[in-house]
Amino acid sequence: MSQKPLGFSIWGTGMIAEFHAKALAEIAGVKLVAAYNRSPAKGRDFAAKHGIAFAETPEALLANPDVNVVCLCTPSGDHLAPALACAQAGKHVVVEKPLEVTLARCDELTAACAKAGVTVAGILPRRFGAGAVALKAALDAGRFGKLTLAGALIPWWRTQAYYDSAAWRGTFALDGGGAVASTRSTCCSGCSARRSASPPPRDSSPMRASRSRISRQAGSNSLMAAAPRWPVRPPAGPVPASRPKSASMARRGPPSCATTS
Repeated sequence: MSQKPLGFSIWGTGMIAEFHAKALAEIAGVKLVAAYNRSPAKGRDFAAKHGIAFAETPEALLANPDVNVVCLCTPSGDHLAPALACAQAGKHVVVEKPLEVTLARCDELTAACAKAGVTVAGILPRRFGAGAVALKAALDAGRFGKLTLAGALIPWWRTQAYYDSAAWRGTFALDGGGAVASTRSTCCSGCSARRSASPPPRDSSPMRASRSRISRQAGSNSLMAAAPRWPVRPPAGPVPASRPKSASMARRGPPSCATTS
């Protein structure tokens, strides 16, 4: 007797929902069974295209006994409320990137799912890409020795058409910011970031950063540069006495810097 496939649904039938539907069609043992969208016309078109049921309301979607997992494809800053509803209904949740737009909202989302005993999974699209897999294999093999510094240059560019395609894109409320926020969840999807349980060292200094808005209509920053500063810790134990200056050093005086243009 064959096992019943795991039933998936999609909440939010915008552009990214098509990628979810395509991926689910390629996975054995799962089946896309339903979808919901706050715009009924768009939701019905999506459901008809994929041969699935359309739920008129979120409550109807979550009441469907064939739905085991919900893929949240709503705007980035509108993941929390649907996820809470899914958890309360006992449905597992796959959340599009980013999980949410603030750490507090991410914490609330994950805590609710843990309390309800449902699984919450975040989309990390680059983690299993060929480049990330090769890099991870090289790291595991110790090819780079002891790493002390790493850098990355990812010259991606989103045109103004991307931000014009939906009113929520590039806003602080629903996108968490401009390109700095929306692209970071893709670029950094091969990494896992968590808050440290221990306080920062007492001699830590704040990060110097600058940002600017270069997108014509994005409502927030779309370019940022940052440089963290790590002060040198004083050596442990007594400080050695200063070495006396030589006669030549005394004659020269302190070093000077000259700038020419």
